[in-house]
Amino acid sequence: MCIRIPVLLLFLWSSIVQAQELVLRHIDEERGLPSNCVLDLFVDSEGLLWVATNNGLYRYDGFTYERMGVGTGLDEVNVVRMKEFPEHDLFVFSGYGMRLFTMQGGTVNEVKLPEDATLRKDGGHMEGFVMDAEGRIHFGFTESVGRGVLDTDLRSVKVLKDHRGNASIRVEERDGQVTSWMAMAHGNGMRSDSISVDGYRIALPTPRLSKMFRYGSARSPSGRVYFTHNERITILDRPEAPRTLVLPDMVLGVTEDDRGRMWVRVWKHGLLVFDRDLKHLGIGSDELRDTHVTACVQDGQGGIWFGTIDQGLYYCASPEVVCFPSRSKLKGAKPTCLQAVDREEVIAGTGDARIVQLNRNGTCIIHTPEEVAGMEVKGIVRLAPDEVYVGRFNEHWDPMRRRLVAHRQRNPKWETMYDLLPLGGERYLLATIHGLLHADLAHPRALLRSLHSARCTKLLRDPRDQAILVATNKGLFRLSSDGTRAVPPKVPLLQRRIQDMAWHGDSLWLATIQGPVLVYGDRVWSAHLTSCFAPTNIRSLVVQDDRWMWLATMNGLFRLDLRDPGGTCMRYGRAQGLPSDAMVDVAVEQGRVWVISGADICTFLPEAVDGTVQRMPLSVLSVVGNDTLVHDPRRPFSHHVDRVTVLVRDLDLRRSLRTPYRFRSSSGAEWSMSTGPEMDLVGLSPGTYTLEIQAADANGQWGPSVFATWSIAPPFWSTFWFRALLILLLVVLVIMATTYLRNRRHREQLLAAEVQHYHHKALLAQMEPHFLYNALNSIQGFVADHDVGSSTRYLARFAKLMRGLLNAAHNDHITLREEMDTLSHYCALEALRTTPPFSFRITADADIVPEQLLIPSFLVQPYAENAIRHGLRNLCGERSGELTIHFAWKGYGYLCCTVCDNGVGRERARRVTAQGEGWRSLGTRINAERVPLLSRMGSPVSIDTHDLHDVDGQACGTKVVVQTRVRMLASRSNRELTRSDEVMN
Repeated sequence: MCIRIPVLLLFLWSSIVQAQELVLRHIDEERGLPSNCVLDLFVDSEGLLWVATNNGLYRYDGFTYERMGVGTGLDEVNVVRMKEFPEHDLFVFSGYGMRLFTMQGGTVNEVKLPEDATLRKDGGHMEGFVMDAEGRIHFGFTESVGRGVLDTDLRSVKVLKDHRGNASIRVEERDGQVTSWMAMAHGNGMRSDSISVDGYRIALPTPRLSKMFRYGSARSPSGRVYFTHNERITILDRPEAPRTLVLPDMVLGVTEDDRGRMWVRVWKHGLLVFDRDLKHLGIGSDELRDTHVTACVQDGQGGIWFGTIDQGLYYCASPEVVCFPSRSKLKGAKPTCLQAVDREEVIAGTGDARIVQLNRNGTCIIHTPEEVAGMEVKGIVRLAPDEVYVGRFNEHWDPMRRRLVAHRQRNPKWETMYDLLPLGGERYLLATIHGLLHADLAHPRALLRSLHSARCTKLLRDPRDQAILVATNKGLFRLSSDGTRAVPPKVPLLQRRIQDMAWHGDSLWLATIQGPVLVYGDRVWSAHLTSCFAPTNIRSLVVQDDRWMWLATMNGLFRLDLRDPGGTCMRYGRAQGLPSDAMVDVAVEQGRVWVISGADICTFLPEAVDGTVQRMPLSVLSVVGNDTLVHDPRRPFSHHVDRVTVLVRDLDLRRSLRTPYRFRSSSGAEWSMSTGPEMDLVGLSPGTYTLEIQAADANGQWGPSVFATWSIAPPFWSTFWFRALLILLLVVLVIMATTYLRNRRHREQLLAAEVQHYHHKALLAQMEPHFLYNALNSIQGFVADHDVGSSTRYLARFAKLMRGLLNAAHNDHITLREEMDTLSHYCALEALRTTPPFSFRITADADIVPEQLLIPSFLVQPYAENAIRHGLRNLCGERSGELTIHFAWKGYGYLCCTVCDNGVGRERARRVTAQGEGWRSLGTRINAERVPLLSRMGSPVSIDTHDLHDVDGQACGTKVVVQTRVRMLASRSNRELTRSDEVMN
């Protein structure tokens, strides 16, 4: 219980602690799957996926689903368990209803079960097919007691009773001991059992009453043993003590992949994934919850396939799959075949139908045909320099133009081919997974098929008689005008699975799963090579310069000297720098060798690699930015690049450390460790970087450093020139804006001054007619009275007054002396025409020099006129009128003028004016409009009016106080200059 609780919490909170996210690809009926109900999965020795559904059994080659056992009893049942025995070319199938079938040589046969009273045939099926040393196949029953034994020669079954449990579900043979079981508790008591395997003894308690439980074991590829019992998994991989994992529901099965991950099928929780440390890994889909997962297998590409009861197939690829560093786009899809174009380039096909044209510098062109996405490329055939067929015959790849050319008139069924051979004219022979296809382009719908049950992998012409040799999974066949036959018959060495073949002189070399086979005339023998590693399971072979033969095997790449086949052959593998000992294909062009090593495509010159040297220097293969941009040392990355992956090729992959690589960005920085040859740096900002990389050898010693240098260009807005240009542009804009605003302000000031000037002129123009009218009116009065003396004096005064008016009318400012003289002439003229005449006095303080002070013209005259017209003339002889005008200095540049009369006062004057008897003066109204203008023009003016009263409180006159700022005029010349400046302004 103490173990179950933390492990259960680990499962429930797996979304928080998951180490990585696995990516799913879904295949269902909409994507071509015959049925969404998948009962079992199996990967055969050819790497093909067998899919058992409730709608038949199918073999999936990446292109199509081929239904198996059509027309036989196998087509009538639901197959739930499958097993292949490749050394016997034998398949065994088990279906519901206790149906058992075998398939050998493409022929399906049903095996009859014995009439046994304890054998329930109305339900259940067979489980756990194991072949013993005598070629018999053992299996268990899911609903019956005991174990069955199948004799494949006699096609008969014998039932062996086993009373340790009432049902056995699985059989595994270990030294003659059966170690896999399923049991049903019955009765009212308790029951317990135990199992002893590999020195471990595990007690398996049984629940009460009839609750069903199961316990079973499975040995993984890593040698670990998994025991499952109800919801408990016990892992035997440590000498000190087993580990236990408790899940929330019953465990149906455990599959371990080549990376040590556990794929656990759980009754109500679908599929769970755990790493080596039993940490739960997330699957990037919620579709598997509450789904019954029926089977889980790993294919030859390292991917995981699992089927569900109602949602079809799922394919899981890990994002951490190590691939050839210069082609990060190929993650998740391994290369499957090669064809050299020239010494510099090669064309490869992948497991998901992509076409890759790769040069030795790592630059590649990748094309993915949409209509066949996800299908595996089986073979590549080059018929012309610009005509390369990659897995399909209805379209070809043009290496020069680097594009795909489609042939619409060709039958789309001419696909999934391994090899292609022109027969002359428009006839071609295609080697496919479904046998031989005879294609005639003149009759594209007329397809002739031969060797239906054989998988044809290679076609060669026999130089002796022009017959065609066909390599298949069932041996070597000869195609001639008289038909197709095995060559030669009844030779066991030629009945093996042949994956490739090549002529050398008059000798034929065959690549088989047991090793190389040599055919010379009528003699056939196995070529036993002298090497520390025996080359078996040969996938491909190629002859170089009529001297060397290269063999790509699952145990390394071998070079055989054809002049001395029995001599020592050179082996290339991990110790020589290749990333894997598993070689899928090999191609040679002008001395350069290209090979698919594991998940990588590698190239090298044989003379540059010594098979006896176990240590070669580390080298930087490529620098990739943001997963797509390959770094050109002559040019920096774009500023958009913030992640750089440095990929190195290590020519000594025998490592003693779990993290055999380390890197750092500078000599004083801390080392960062890496488990693979890919160093990722994220969050990079613009700048120049140099990465130092080291790798540890087999003894744990760090080797010499290699350096990768790259730079990331800053964005244009961060460069010095852009910033300088921006600052310059801002300065120019500021200057332009300042100049514009200053000029606009100046224009506005000029316009305002001009408006004010003309407004002032208009006011003066209104005053001048007023003065003229008053003067002429006075003259008219004297003439009418025949007063010659007064007329003469008045005209003299009038002449002087007119000269002063003309001078004041053309100047905004006049001297105080001119203003006093004008007032004197005006008052004298007004006194002459007033009856009785009034007296006036115009004075100034002693410290005032009237000739040096400038005041606004016509400033005081309107108030003197008011005093005479409204105050003094309305006395009507009551008393002698007196008018006093006095100029006093106020300081700070201000002059005060006091206009005082002893007239009738403003109240009586308003009554007289209201009765239409008085004079309506315009001068004061005009001055009221002038005052704001004078203030804006720099000559502020203030006017205060006071009523005067005698001791009895009666009105006895009016006093007006006018204050204004004056200007000093030192001399006449300065005065003239000042006036000219004012006029210009």
